[in-house]
Amino acid sequence: WFGAAKSASKDKRRRGVVLDILRALNADLFVLQEIAGPTSDGRRPGALDGIAEELTAMGAGEYVVDYTNAGGEQRVAMMWDREWLRAKDTVAELFPKGKYQTGNEKDPFAGRTPLYGYFTARVPDNQSGGPGSSDKFEFQVLGVHLKAMGDGAPQRRKSAEVLADWMTKEAPKID
Repeated sequence: WFGAAKSASKDKRRRGVVLDILRALNADLFVLQEIAGPTSDGRRPGALDGIAEELTAMGAGEYVVDYTNAGGEQRVAMMWDREWLRAKDTVAELFPKGKYQTGNEKDPFAGRTPLYGYFTARVPDNQSGGPGSSDKFEFQVLGVHLKAMGDGAPQRRKSAEVLADWMTKEAPKID
């Protein structure tokens, strides 16, 4: 778990590695799991907030981060480069914690709600390689962190059913 209280000593060593990997990947969007988010009282930022600031300071992009509220120190996070991507709507959790139950009354998402984003991407300009002025496309992203281990199979199955139902009936349609 990155940024969790129990991994603080490991994170000091891993922080530079994580920063180097994300910078080398140079992706416009990262969807990550098992990330500690900001505390509800604002005393501690999310584990990726400083990484996004450092990437921006290095000139690697203009990164921002959003986290699920649920999941404790195992949250789902999206980090995107605003030079290339714009959120068309607020990045948000799809289902409130506990909205769905499995047959044994467990949360199919194990308390880690999916994170949904709807973005517009700018296409690179052929001349400069930078963001184009008018060529764009829209896309949707869904970050999930499903229950692992053998005993999590009923929860994974139920979460897949819930996600499939949402994608076919409720997800915004893009032309």
